[in-house]
Amino acid sequence: MGDDDRKNVTIHLNSRLYTLYSEYCKKEGIVLSRQVEKFIENELKKNETE
Repeated sequence: MGDDDRKNVTIHLNSRLYTLYSEYCKKEGIVLSRQVEKFIENELKKNETE
């Protein structure tokens, strides 16, 4: 997926978990949205092998 293929989405998350993970990502220099993309990619790959 190219960087120009971006989509804004709205999701509902536990506020406390979001805050904690957001702070963690900021501290570690991690882009939170990229972490979500990686999770989705891994889930799709797992589904391909089942």
